[in-house]
Amino acid sequence: MVYFGHFIYTNGLFDGLVESCPLTYTSNNAPDKRNVLGTVVCGIINGAWRYAHLSHLHGDELCAETLDLRGAFVSEDSVRRGLKKGTKTDWDAWDAWLAKAELESILPLLSVPYILDLDTSVKQIYGHQEGAEVGYNPTRRGRPSQSLHVGFIGGLRMLFSVDVQGGKAHAASYMAERVWARVDALPLSCRPSLIRGDIGFGNEGYLCACEERNLSHLFKLKMTSRVKNLTRKLARDLSAEDWKVGSGGWEITESACL
Repeated sequence: MVYFGHFIYTNGLFDGLVESCPLTYTSNNAPDKRNVLGTVVCGIINGAWRYAHLSHLHGDELCAETLDLRGAFVSEDSVRRGLKKGTKTDWDAWDAWLAKAELESILPLLSVPYILDLDTSVKQIYGHQEGAEVGYNPTRRGRPSQSLHVGFIGGLRMLFSVDVQGGKAHAASYMAERVWARVDALPLSCRPSLIRGDIGFGNEGYLCACEERNLSHLFKLKMTSRVKNLTRKLARDLSAEDWKVGSGGWEITESACL
């Protein structure tokens, strides 16, 4: 934490995070916004994944000093009330704040060619959390869950975007709006060299969206009856010269035949 705290404080990342945060207080007895956000950041770095875990930081003056927190860390109740206060007033502003911070943290890496992998996952919920619904849950059927729509940089396994939705919004189509908004916000030089996904993304919506943005893409395609008929037609009508040998022993062809 000491090394990371000095890093984000020296390069101004933490100061920018605090200044752009839409959290505001009007009471003279309210905690400092910088202390609230500093407690959240330090808690996450130290492995906290519940509000109660933030109490372990209380009294740690060394970690508080690395982020130049005025005073010390705040209590878990102050963090809970602060985040609840902000999201109840203007959730869109908070969403834009987090999206901007996420993009700035990975933007320097995106100037190098990379592959954007898209995937969806299910997170089981055992308590009462927002968006917990009984939907698709292959391991614990009937258990409430949330749907995680994740885009990550292939090879680095670094997150590009994460969208948490309700348990019933598990299909890949629910991811399209947010992931394309994130891609469109990138400069042309930082857009992915290839977008890759499994069978859930091999549909007309994602294929057309990639072609509109001139992005190379590779998706698995569901073998429906029409796809099978098209494959048979290509194999029957095209000559040997129309096929090219690809990697892994595959033969590749392109055709406008639908």
